[in-house]
Amino acid sequence: MIAEQLDQNATQMATTDTSSESQHLLFRSGDDWLAIPAIFVREITASPERVAIPNCHPALSGVCHLGSEFIPVVSIDGLFGATSAANDETQNTLLVINGKATWALLIAEAGSIETLQVVGTAGIEKGGSIEMGTAMFQGDILRVLDPKAVYQQTQLLIESVWRSSDQQENPNHFGENNPSQGANDETK
Repeated sequence: MIAEQLDQNATQMATTDTSSESQHLLFRSGDDWLAIPAIFVREITASPERVAIPNCHPALSGVCHLGSEFIPVVSIDGLFGATSAANDETQNTLLVINGKATWALLIAEAGSIETLQVVGTAGIEKGGSIEMGTAMFQGDILRVLDPKAVYQQTQLLIESVWRSSDQQENPNHFGENNPSQGANDETK
């Protein structure tokens, strides 16, 4: 039912004016309600078992097998700097996103698709924000996520952890204090 509604909304959004008011999927992560442009949502499904990636940033909750794909699963708490594994355990729904790559957000529950007017824009190029802005819904302020920025920020965080891990394991990898260089210099 929700998938059909998402397909209809994506078709409507592609053929209508894309002003600051557009269709967004509301969802809950922990106690917070957030939104994401509905046009990027491929499906909402129960989370299959995730496999954790060793030595990885908490933004990557793990990888799961969904249909015929292996999909990275992003933890919103990890992106916002919270490292509560207990919250990841209570979040058992995937919000699968289509973009340059297919990936998923780990959420507690999906809400409805609503027309929201997003105020403010703070893309990743403006300080690393994963939010497009905020919107009002039924008297509450919602943070509206930018799916492209979420993907980019997750990728940057993971790469930085892996780079620092690689440097700790292989300090000579970058030519620093290589003992063989010193030995060659002395023989000349």
